[in-house]
Amino acid sequence: MKSACAAQTRKRVLQVTVQVDDAGVGDLLFGAIIGAHRKETGEFHYDIIPVNYFQSPYFLKKLYLKKATEVTLRLLQEMKLGAEEEVEICRSFVFDETREELFRKFGKENVKTAIISGDAQHNVETAYLDEIRNLGYEPLPDRDEKRAGSFFHMLRWVKNDRTRLKYAKTGWPRLNEYGNEISPSPSLKPMGLLDIITGEMLLVPGVEAYDSGRDDVELRVGGKAFAHIHRPDRIDVRLPQDVKENVLSRGIASRSPEPHDREGWVSMKLGQDADYPALTRLLHQSYRFTSSML
Repeated sequence: MKSACAAQTRKRVLQVTVQVDDAGVGDLLFGAIIGAHRKETGEFHYDIIPVNYFQSPYFLKKLYLKKATEVTLRLLQEMKLGAEEEVEICRSFVFDETREELFRKFGKENVKTAIISGDAQHNVETAYLDEIRNLGYEPLPDRDEKRAGSFFHMLRWVKNDRTRLKYAKTGWPRLNEYGNEISPSPSLKPMGLLDIITGEMLLVPGVEAYDSGRDDVELRVGGKAFAHIHRPDRIDVRLPQDVKENVLSRGIASRSPEPHDREGWVSMKLGQDADYPALTRLLHQSYRFTSSML
């Protein structure tokens, strides 16, 4: 167990909500941080999902989902969750099994899925940054705004010393193609943005990838396609009607030809300044929309 970060002595205040969040799941280095923050006192505890859960053979079995549940329950126990307290838990896929267990254990009326922000998010992110600095890596100062740039920065750090490969989430698709070949060699071709996005989506329970050509990958859930990745610079996604019309009106995507347009498909051309967080959010919306039709 890691020591509490930014913990404060409990005061005599009405303790209402404990927030549960994660950090590092989508990053190349280290494992992941799971943190629990009590809104009213600032008390904060965290623990980790070790990096080996994102490496073979654990990664393919998605055992990080069970580990996230185990860590979350232990943290809530350490915080002595009160009978009247609510739990807010992040929407991250890493908590897909955790949410169901919390619903069962504490009741749906006491457990809410939420977007975690403020001090809770800051503390979890700070804990993750502390851990990767302990590896000897210094993160980019603007990593939140440049997620793809942060990934390549981490990848170069690993390439410069092959012994650092043990710190990387090597279960990610295509990263494991490098295997023992990771070295400072400039001839090594790094992953592109679409490879990163594909790798992150394959962490989501039930998502499978099917190569439909040298440069094309189809993402499916329950055997049903929800995205087509066309390297080097295009993604087609299937969206709910309201979301589809919104992204079309904002110029984020272009309309697909019939009959795909009626089915909710849009096409996104990626430029050099592609908005990685926005792309990821749309892919998750596509995943949830397609899952609802199964």
